Amino acid sequence: MILPGTMPGPVERTEMKGCEFATRCPIAEGLCRTARPPLAEIAPGHWSACHWPERTGTVAVPKAADAAERIALGSAPVLRAKGLGKAYRQHDWLGRVREVQALRNLDFEIREGEFVGIVGESGSGKSSLTKMIVGLEDVTSGVLEVAGMDRATAPRAAFFDKVQLVFQDPQSALNPRRRIASLVTQALEGRAHALSKADQKALVTELLGKVMLPPDVAGRFPDQLSGGQKQRVNIARALCSNPRLLIADEIVSGLDVSVQAQILELLRALRREAGFSLLLVSHDLAVVRHVCDRTLVMCKGEIVEQGPVEEVFSNPLHPYTRELVAAAQGRGLMAAPRSC
Repeated sequence: MILPGTMPGPVERTEMKGCEFATRCPIAEGLCRTARPPLAEIAPGHWSACHWPERTGTVAVPKAADAAERIALGSAPVLRAKGLGKAYRQHDWLGRVREVQALRNLDFEIREGEFVGIVGESGSGKSSLTKMIVGLEDVTSGVLEVAGMDRATAPRAAFFDKVQLVFQDPQSALNPRRRIASLVTQALEGRAHALSKADQKALVTELLGKVMLPPDVAGRFPDQLSGGQKQRVNIARALCSNPRLLIADEIVSGLDVSVQAQILELLRALRREAGFSLLLVSHDLAVVRHVCDRTLVMCKGEIVEQGPVEEVFSNPLHPYTRELVAAAQGRGLMAAPRSC
């Protein structure tokens, strides 16, 4: 169940006598506003803090989008990697230099309109890959093409309108001294042909509407917004340049469960509207399964498995993927999978 609105602030929550979700929940009754619900196990491995858990249903692992919801994918890739590698040079205390391979021989594509997820433990190479795609790191070997242009040879300015990154932490990604209207149109700054004030105001309203924020948010500062609202502003800012590829790096990991669901549903809705491709980086397999068409499983700088989301997660072939799926389903603890 996706709840509308936003969570009350910390002070409001301490003063509330009942459930903290009561003001937003469509099935809330008088008891919900006067007594906090107990935490109880309502199914094996599933706990609920709700007075009426039978009305909400048991939460299952989200499935991929139904066939009727799927978007027609373009035939041309918006991103293509062939034999892609990244190496770093490290100096030890004796001055010796050694080369560390962060990525090795990556081969994959993202087609127009396709949502692709990357999963893997910390240190698997996900961040190095996303940094190369957005131009924060240079390509060491192989080929990386974004929107038909070679990342290694094309000027970086050529990619500004082609690929955008939504950062993990919405708090640190937004300048606290700038108003939201200025932040969401930040991609327009420095261009030769600036918009008039009227056109810019209309664009701000349009972008906020796309991420389901009211127009009056434009005049606020980031610290006046909740975490979920800040992440929506981040997404609106990324959409300002009409990118062909959007990279989302753990964008829901720091949000509460109901706000996570709102952001994920927002991405699915924007997909139908804006028609961009998405590369979603996440540790949470359920998040990838919910919004993505295909997934790449990375370990120690390599893609160990890739394919349609349901196929990979329902019938994993690589031992490392099987450990990831088992950990996600609660059958084991995975501090550091050993099968990669």
